[in-house]
Amino acid sequence: MKSNLIRYFAFLIAAFGLISAFFSIIAIEQQWITYTALGCLVVIMIIAAFFFFRGREFEPGGEHPSPEEPAFSSSGCELRNLKNEAELKEIWRISQSIYGDMNVEFDKVVSWWRCYPKGVYVLYQRFTIIGYLSLWPLKKQAFEAMLAGNRRERAITARSICDESWVKPKTYWYVSNIVIRRRYRRTEALRILILKALQSWIREGDFNNGTKLCALAYSKEGEALLKRFGFSKFKDAEETLDKLPVYLSTPTRGDLQRMVDRVVNPESTKL
Repeated sequence: MKSNLIRYFAFLIAAFGLISAFFSIIAIEQQWITYTALGCLVVIMIIAAFFFFRGREFEPGGEHPSPEEPAFSSSGCELRNLKNEAELKEIWRISQSIYGDMNVEFDKVVSWWRCYPKGVYVLYQRFTIIGYLSLWPLKKQAFEAMLAGNRRERAITARSICDESWVKPKTYWYVSNIVIRRRYRRTEALRILILKALQSWIREGDFNNGTKLCALAYSKEGEALLKRFGFSKFKDAEETLDKLPVYLSTPTRGDLQRMVDRVVNPESTKL
């Protein structure tokens, strides 16, 4: 945001400078000097505009990959949990570029992750983060408050989350993010992220037929994705503090396996 403002102010100053130069040039009495100077001025304006708008294409969060970032390849992908806080900061910045003011504060996300380090699955291609999925086991009271729309997402605290020492089955889960970098959204990245994260979560989890998952739908695309995986709307946006619809799923272990099968078969999911 700050770099954008600096660039725009620089552009405005340059524009005023060019306008002043234009009026100075047309005041010259000798025509050949006027025409030559105007030609040079036009060339300078074209070059300046090219670099200005070209620079915008490669801003963070833009649609075009920078020269250092490779094209997406499913064969080079790896899904794993976060290793450290620096990686968490990087994925938080991706969310910030998408959600803006609606994004949960970084300090809050750090407290969640410290409580349950397995809560974030990150998809890597070599050293590049492609996207991530975050899934948090909540205590019953916190889950029910989220489901009822009586608690905002950013009001979740570390005390609301079942930590790794939790001995009871982790029954209540909150799906907080399914995020893919914009430049990889038209690739297979989303399908691979969901498939690998689901497989890992099912493998590690202690599930019974009472497992419940809830999620907030931040967009029409997110809403369609939740419905595709068997979530049903539980609360309308107008009924929640976050002003976002709440979705609920109560899958059996067989339902979870069918979710995986849907992702494996892209013809049926069309992610």
